Amino acid sequence: MSDAESGAGEAAERGRGRVRRVLLGAGAVCVLLWLALAGLRARWEGDLQAELDALAADGLGVSDEDLHPPAPARNGAPQLLGTRGLFEKLPPDVSIMLGSRPRAIRAALDPEASEAWLGSESDRLPLDSPEVANAAAVIIERVDRVEASVDEALSRECVFPVDWSKGLEADYDHLETLKQLAWGFVVRGGWAALHGRPEDSWRDAERVFQLACAPAEPTLISMLVRHSIAELGADMLEDLLTLVGPPPRAQQGRIEALLRELDGPEGYARAMRGEVNLGLHSLPSDAGAFLRKAGAGGNRVGSALVTRLLYARWRRDYVRHMARFVRIGTLPSQEALLAAEAFEAEEAKELSPLASQFLPSVVRTYRRDLGAHARVRLCLAGLRLSSGEGLPERAPADVPVDPWDRDGGALRYRLDGPRKARLWSVGPDHRDDGGLFGDPWDEPTPGSDGTDLVFRIELPLGPD
Repeated sequence: MSDAESGAGEAAERGRGRVRRVLLGAGAVCVLLWLALAGLRARWEGDLQAELDALAADGLGVSDEDLHPPAPARNGAPQLLGTRGLFEKLPPDVSIMLGSRPRAIRAALDPEASEAWLGSESDRLPLDSPEVANAAAVIIERVDRVEASVDEALSRECVFPVDWSKGLEADYDHLETLKQLAWGFVVRGGWAALHGRPEDSWRDAERVFQLACAPAEPTLISMLVRHSIAELGADMLEDLLTLVGPPPRAQQGRIEALLRELDGPEGYARAMRGEVNLGLHSLPSDAGAFLRKAGAGGNRVGSALVTRLLYARWRRDYVRHMARFVRIGTLPSQEALLAAEAFEAEEAKELSPLASQFLPSVVRTYRRDLGAHARVRLCLAGLRLSSGEGLPERAPADVPVDPWDRDGGALRYRLDGPRKARLWSVGPDHRDDGGLFGDPWDEPTPGSDGTDLVFRIELPLGPD
């Protein structure tokens, strides 16, 4: 072998050696990088588990066992679900009637009214024909048909079937059924009041509040539907006090007990615990499973590789944020609202992609919760004030605290006449406007923009 050939061989060998060293170095870097990332993932997963353990230690656990009880042997839920579809495919006039509160029905039937109609301005129900009575008859017949079954169901504990393993994609078909039943009882009870049957009207009001208590699942959607039905009951209660006066004493006691249940302090925190539970079902610990579920080849969630690397941190951040709102829900109302607003103003700007996608608008839902509690407390106070010998000149000492009052003050009260008074909450603007209320058709958020959240007491005249 010539010197040239020998030199070329040595050069080639040196080149191969350099390549091996580069490859070995790159491999070592990859191993070190993999170990570092694995360490980060382990740390992030440990942080997440520590957050869950801390919640559990404080009695705020988010596991299936903590939140989802098994169905009782005598479960009333199947009977309530058996009424599904009761108000589907209604004629338009009946649908309008189903959305009308008793006071609107009474005003529409007033022969001295300048306008006589039900429904919205764009979808009116004419009253110069038998349509109103026919619409009411359709609704009442359907409610009569299921009344016994509903009463039997409501006498039992109700646990509705929900597949919690679906996480945030779980179905809650029963909620619409409960809302439709509540509307049916509102219409039937209002019609009974208008036709001189106060006992029947108050019994239906009690049923509405029972239905409001039925959706007890620990989720925000169930909490909001619970509030929605409770507000139907609140409207109905205010109207019935005007139309027929207070209920019999025993029935009043049962309605007050239901109102106190609806005013329970743990609803929001429990709903947020449930949202953490659903989030953990929807956000599996394996990033690959999440990417497949999200349909991410790289476009919808970003680079699949980057997502795999950062997924554990995003998942941890989501749980941290949600756990914070679980704890906020255990604070006094105004302290909780301030904490929620501070979070939304500052930390919400730095949310990770997962938290941005799944974290609900927690301030909006908490405001909704405060508003519902204010309505329930107004009902409690209004019911008690209306059941005495006469309306007092000053508010009694046991008037509930206004959840919107930043200083923890009580609901306001003013006597407007021998048989008229008003109770009010300062509402979401936190300002006492003297019990001023706007047109319910024009004021989508009572208690804001210079108005208060008002409960009007207008007791009917007694028998001659």
